[in-house]
Amino acid sequence: MKLGILGGTSLAKALGKKFINAGISVAFGVHPDFDVEEVEWKMLNRLHHRICPFESAIIQADIILICSENEHLQAIWRAFKNTDTADKLIIDCTNTTYTTKINHSPTKILKRIAPEAHLFKAFNNLW
Repeated sequence: MKLGILGGTSLAKALGKKFINAGISVAFGVHPDFDVEEVEWKMLNRLHHRICPFESAIIQADIILICSENEHLQAIWRAFKNTDTADKLIIDCTNTTYTTKINHSPTKILKRIAPEAHLFKAFNNLW
């Protein structure tokens, strides 16, 4: 089993380190301008060589956690459109604020983009 974590957030880093310490293979998918020079990210990359573009992490993974900032969701959706997601397990861990109707939520958009994937929402921040 291989895990893909999309995003360069503190949640992505914390979850990734826990899974790596448990012996699970993790690929971190990040946006093109991601700064790998922060000490902890630099160590993760140096020790495990697993920081790559969104699409690469999606292709490599059986289970995908989306732990990204909202500003990078469009790029993640494009990456999902460009990859085969059949039978992949996608867990949406985004913490989105909803300013419009709920049918524009990242989870609903992902369901349209990756209809053959098994999709779950990790957190419920609906107020």
